[in-house]
Amino acid sequence: SKSASEGVLEGSTTVAERRAPLFIPNDFEYDPTFFSIPPHYMDSISCVLAPHGLVLDRVSRMAQDLRRDYAGRTPHLLCVLKGGHEF
Repeated sequence: SKSASEGVLEGSTTVAERRAPLFIPNDFEYDPTFFSIPPHYMDSISCVLAPHGLVLDRVSRMAQDLRRDYAGRTPHLLCVLKGGHEF
């Protein structure tokens, strides 16, 4: 039996081959001069960790994958947030 990363979801039919996740190293950062940042924020920003467009693109791609992989079914998702144990 294949795992989800090999193209099969347990208890379902075969789905498209999954792509490897995007990993950003912990010490990776962009120089803020590469971005259009308002001048009044420049003194407060030393680096950009993940550009807004990259986050939007990855979320959009994840939504496409979920729609494809769970077509006709209702997925139940759980998001565990850092510090969520306090609630």
